Amino acid sequence: MEEHINFYDAASLKDGFSGNRKYLKGFLAKMELIFQLHPEHFQHDEDKVFYIITRLYGNAMNWAASLIENRDPCLRNYQSFISKIKAFYGNIDATFIANQKLRILKQKHLGEINKYIMEFNKYADDSSWNEPAKMDAFLAGLHDQIATRI
Repeated sequence: MEEHINFYDAASLKDGFSGNRKYLKGFLAKMELIFQLHPEHFQHDEDKVFYIITRLYGNAMNWAASLIENRDPCLRNYQSFISKIKAFYGNIDATFIANQKLRILKQKHLGEINKYIMEFNKYADDSSWNEPAKMDAFLAGLHDQIATRI
């Protein structure tokens, strides 16, 4: 007999998010793991957003309740919701540092494109920049010999 794990039980409320900034990154990583483990339950953006909201409590749930009351469009778009929760509850210092690093990051040596990409992505994930701004920063940081070919 095949055993099924109830994914709703796998992330109980004790593993939810109350609004404490230092736990947001881990909470979102846990949600992403659940989505990957159970893709059949999370085929649409709304499924992911609503599931995350069911894992919120305290101040974070009050924040989400205002989104629901105002029918915020981010409730229908996973990336938009993630951007919004990160902007509100993310580590402000990490975001500030990431934005600063992206402004000055340069590919130092021609043969180190992979190193540059990895470092860029590390900061891009924590930044508050939109995709076009990230693309501009990425291109601006490329080694001159590569940038002139693009």
